[in-house]
Amino acid sequence: MKRVLFLFAIALLLLGCAQQEDLTGFKNCGTDKACTALAAKSCEKAFGTVTQTSTEPSASMDVKVIIYGFEQSNCRIKYKIENVALDPANANNGQLQIMAAMLQGKEMTCQIPQEQLQSDNLASLPTIDIKTQCSGSLADVLNQLNSAQ
Repeated sequence: MKRVLFLFAIALLLLGCAQQEDLTGFKNCGTDKACTALAAKSCEKAFGTVTQTSTEPSASMDVKVIIYGFEQSNCRIKYKIENVALDPANANNGQLQIMAAMLQGKEMTCQIPQEQLQSDNLASLPTIDIKTQCSGSLADVLNQLNSAQ
């Protein structure tokens, strides 16, 4: 029975990895943070990977950003954590390793009101109300981390 469940889990994982999102017609910003930020401000259909860095603790995170455009008066933007890298000095910090593992591969989709587009740096993880404007596994983790503080 355990083997069947294990094989089922592997099959689901492979199916999930095999699905590629069709981004035909979307502007490809690559790793150009300014391009992705400009597309987000105007809610232009685009995608790119933005690297977020922090100094305390020293770490970096690659975030794939997909801007789907407007749905009614909200801009739909998806954020997916592609990679979390800790500074080697923090490699033995168990708490940071757990946080990095919690974020790795998680994603959320946010519905951001048009009037908020000009005020936030939406190419990076935004300063928005994640509880009310976002959904998905990343939103769940971020809400959990915020509740723990």
